[in-house]
Amino acid sequence: MKLKKLSKITKVLKRNKFKYVDLDTLVPVDLINQKSSDNFRHLMFTFNNYNTAWALRPDLTLMSLARYVSNKTKKREKIFYEGSVFRQREKNKKPIIDQCGFEIIGSKNEKKDDAEVIDVAIKMINKLKIKSAKLIIGNTNIFKEFLYGIEDLNERWASRLYKNFNNKEYFNELLLRLETSNDLDDKVIKHDTKIYQKLKNLDKNLVIGRRKIKDIISRFEKKTIFDPRKPDQGKKISKLIRDFIIISKSPLKDVEKKLIKFFKSNKIKINLNYIFPKNLQRVNNIKTSFENFRTLDMYDGLIFKIESNKKIIFSGGRIKTSIMNKKIKVCGGAININNL
Repeated sequence: MKLKKLSKITKVLKRNKFKYVDLDTLVPVDLINQKSSDNFRHLMFTFNNYNTAWALRPDLTLMSLARYVSNKTKKREKIFYEGSVFRQREKNKKPIIDQCGFEIIGSKNEKKDDAEVIDVAIKMINKLKIKSAKLIIGNTNIFKEFLYGIEDLNERWASRLYKNFNNKEYFNELLLRLETSNDLDDKVIKHDTKIYQKLKNLDKNLVIGRRKIKDIISRFEKKTIFDPRKPDQGKKISKLIRDFIIISKSPLKDVEKKLIKFFKSNKIKINLNYIFPKNLQRVNNIKTSFENFRTLDMYDGLIFKIESNKKIIFSGGRIKTSIMNKKIKVCGGAININNL
């Protein structure tokens, strides 16, 4: 049964001009350590052979990127692959996951390629005749631009909130700090401000502790002087962020209008044109919704999943990653054969 379904999937990919590639089963551990994201390091099955550490492949995208870099090409490629990945899992879960995935590597036209990836994913779901399918789409850039666009939220806090969004408990703790300002100490602030004023009167190129005065001042401004908020500012910012999260959990047909209205009323300038591919407007047979995914560390831009009966059938998005000292733009996704 699974072979028949896999055959239907590959037919869709070939029809859309994706070329099949065969990927290695083993990967040097050093290669994974060079990759930007460390999501897979604690999940790997590893062994040593002649002083070299090897791992069973924990991810097929990783292997496709390694292949692309090894071929020393910069051309845009449309490839697909299928096979097993090996990850240490929770108790009673098999360590082998069967996948079929596809990638547009060396992707430069973000809007066009993102739209194509979603279109192909939907064609796969339709070909498999999966009932009760739901497409959930997000975009990591919208949350980042929103945080950095809040007038009274400084860059340090915006960065902290964005980086910790995947940790729900700690993220909520950060919002609570903003609401209460309980992380601020007036005595410390006054003391630091006095030091800051003294530093500003010194020669900016003077070196203290191997650092120039101008660099120390810059660090002071980012971490101390411009960090304190007035209590009412923190409350407003926290409420704004919570409102954004609530609004963004909406049906796809409603969320764009809601967000445009929300940003306009709060004087935040964000271009939403590239976030909602036009081809999604023609999706009638699959329920669609928007969500702020909490897995922001791996993706940069489009992120989506397709669910059926509370199981994730398909997941993917746009990754900007670095491997073997090469920065690569890639957009794609994978279907979990085990969940079909």
